[in-house]
Amino acid sequence: MGVDTPAEADLDTSADAFNFQLTDIPENTADLRLIIQGSAPQSNGISRAYCKAVHIGAAREVVNEMINIKDDYKAVHGAVTEAAPKVFLKYFYVNTKTGEKSGEMLATVKLG
Repeated sequence: MGVDTPAEADLDTSADAFNFQLTDIPENTADLRLIIQGSAPQSNGISRAYCKAVHIGAAREVVNEMINIKDDYKAVHGAVTEAAPKVFLKYFYVNTKTGEKSGEMLATVKLG
């Protein structure tokens, strides 16, 4: 059957929030869940740390609205700081009926 890869995400992190929003979602999302993985905060000198990304929070329903993942991220990795302002993210869909996984999307977000 196959699962389409997610669209790009709009990302923003600040002292108050760590926001994630897909720019487009599939028409039928009933059986899909969004998985978001993130690396620990990295220094500016690190250019690729996607392999360090681990699961953040629970599998989420696919929605067309901003999701604040700050609390889930902080529970796993602590706060993003000016000394380590970069976070590398991977996100993908999983079909809950078939177990199929979509392709992974990669993104980087920086504090500020």
